[in-house]
Amino acid sequence: MRNKIRPMQLAPVGSSAAARIRLALLLTTTVLVVEVVGGLFAHSLALLSDAGHVVTDLVVLALSAFALRQVQRPATARRTFGYQRVGILVALVNALLLGAIVVGIVIEAVRRLQDPGEVRGGLMAAAAVVGLLISLLIARSLQPLERDLTVKSALMHIWGDAWASGGIIVAGLVIAVTNWLAIDSLLSIAIAALIAWSAWRVLSAAIDILMESTPPDLPPADR
Repeated sequence: MRNKIRPMQLAPVGSSAAARIRLALLLTTTVLVVEVVGGLFAHSLALLSDAGHVVTDLVVLALSAFALRQVQRPATARRTFGYQRVGILVALVNALLLGAIVVGIVIEAVRRLQDPGEVRGGLMAAAAVVGLLISLLIARSLQPLERDLTVKSALMHIWGDAWASGGIIVAGLVIAVTNWLAIDSLLSIAIAALIAWSAWRVLSAAIDILMESTPPDLPPADR
C-alpha cells in the first residue's frame, strides 16, 4: 500500500517537539556544510545538488519550528480557528521552493553533460557517507513527530537526502574506479526528479487541506 500523507492529522506540540526540531536544524546545518565543502573540493554537481535540497530542509525545519509555536496561539476575533493552518502554508511554500531548486539542478546538469569537468570520486563518496549518517540520525529524531504535516514534509526531504547520499557514494566509487564523469551529472538529474516528486506530494497534500478535500484514506462509504 502506498504511503500517503494524511492531511487531516496534526500532531500535538510541546517542548519535546521543539527540542527535536532544534536538534534537526543543527544536524542539517552540519550536513549542508559538509556537502557544500565536499562538492566544491570534489567538483561534484551531485553533492552540490543535494546541498541545495538540504537548504530547503533547513528552511522547512525553521518554518516548522515557527509553525509549532503558532498553532499553540489562541483563536482571536479575526482568526476564529486560531493558527492551526500555518503549518499547511509552510508546507506549500516549501514545495514551491523545491520546484525552483529542481529547475536549477537540471539546467546545470545538462551543461555539465556537454562539458564535463574533473570530479574527485573518493572525496565525493567520503562527504556523502558523512551526509548519509547524519541524515539517518535526523530522521530517527523526527520520526515521533511525523503526524504533523510540516514535520512530515521535512522528514520526507531528510529521507530523500539519505537516498541521494547513498547514490552519491556509489557514483563517487564509480568515478574513482572507472573515471566515468557523466554519472555525476546523471545522478544530479535523478536527485532533481526525487526532489520534484517530494515537492509534488507535499504540494498536493497542502492543496487538499486548503480546499477541504476528503482525506484520501477515508473509506468511500464514509465520504
